[in-house]
Amino acid sequence: MESVITSGTGYPNAQLGRPAAGKTGTTSDFRDAWFVGFTPDLVAAVWLGNDDYTQMNESYGGNIPARIWARFMKTALKGVPAHDFAMPNGEVRKVRLCSTGRIEYFLAGTEPASCGSVEEPAPRTHRAVTQKAVPAPTEVPPGLIGDGEHFMKVDNEPPSPAPVETP
Repeated sequence: MESVITSGTGYPNAQLGRPAAGKTGTTSDFRDAWFVGFTPDLVAAVWLGNDDYTQMNESYGGNIPARIWARFMKTALKGVPAHDFAMPNGEVRKVRLCSTGRIEYFLAGTEPASCGSVEEPAPRTHRAVTQKAVPAPTEVPPGLIGDGEHFMKVDNEPPSPAPVETP
């Protein structure tokens, strides 16, 4: 799904300058257009359409919705360090397909059996991770978004530290 942004139907409108992936969508009658995208830190979707179900003027998901999504994501993630998507160890296989030579990713056990070479290790653009204990969730204060440790005001003011719990 990263290729949607780097070279596919979302290119160049959805580019963020950081690891991101997404999916465009357009109904065949141009009544709906959307872009759903994500980074390791945030997921957002943009839908465009008319409330009265009339056609739009050939709006595609990779055009205006992708531009709106990219503008929102750049603003929402300003000040948040960029990092790669995590690739779980042993759960995903990188396979070069014989028919096209392209590299595709499959859940372990679902990769093609008759053709395709499994390539190890995990791709260099993704860091392999192992399972670790998930910390107890931190309550997000009203008007903020965050990852439990770092918070940002919804109106995009600078991030603030996590709230300090008192015993």
